[in-house]
Amino acid sequence: MAPRQLDVLAGSNVVKYVSLAAQKTQFLVKKITRTTVSMPINWGGPIGDMVATDFKHAAYNMEDAVYKPLGVEREDFKGYIDKMFEEAKENKTFANTHGVSFQVEKS
Repeated sequence: MAPRQLDVLAGSNVVKYVSLAAQKTQFLVKKITRTTVSMPINWGGPIGDMVATDFKHAAYNMEDAVYKPLGVEREDFKGYIDKMFEEAKENKTFANTHGVSFQVEKS
């Protein structure tokens, strides 16, 4: 099996990626911080349902970018996503989202 071309640690490494990108610009980037938020997926209730719907549609929209690296056929992709969200309800799954903030000064 070919290696997946998907960086599953991108969220954890986002500070490093911002630092590397900043080195290629004329800007001085400082005070880079990363925040991780864990959100329950598909646990029920209006908020849980809203978060699940948002994440499911985000996953559907990433189809073109991820179905090949994941080794999934295009026509099976949405079925896998639907199954994943049903399992999330049963397993009380969390999704981690990563954000980064920084200050920029022109050098």
